[in-house]
Amino acid sequence: MISPQTPEELRNLILDLESRKKNEWQLLKEGAHDVYTKLQPIAIIKDTLGEAMASPDFKKTVGLSALALTFSFLIKKYLVKSSSGVAAGLMGVLLETVIVKVVDKNSNKINSFLAKAASFFKPNQKEENSIE
Repeated sequence: MISPQTPEELRNLILDLESRKKNEWQLLKEGAHDVYTKLQPIAIIKDTLGEAMASPDFKKTVGLSALALTFSFLIKKYLVKSSSGVAAGLMGVLLETVIVKVVDKNSNKINSFLAKAASFFKPNQKEENSIE
């Protein structure tokens, strides 16, 4: 550290230290606020879901699960009417569970089928070039 030779130099050093202290305190408060906001439960959930949604496997799994649940729900509604008794309702739940498990076990086959179906609806390269 520099030893001040005159009272003016001492005053300048004190002002510099106070300025540096003020700046460092401001940076510390901003850092603490950033940590506080990142540790809030909603921020943690948002970050985790954001990372998960970036994964292509997660999107495929969620898509297949949604497809399985939708398909099983529709079949249950079609086969088991809402005015049915308790036994029919339990049978509907059992049917829904079985359909979800079947779709889950055959997810690779369903993926390949959906990929083929999607490619069927895409125009071929030859057709695009010949149109121009």
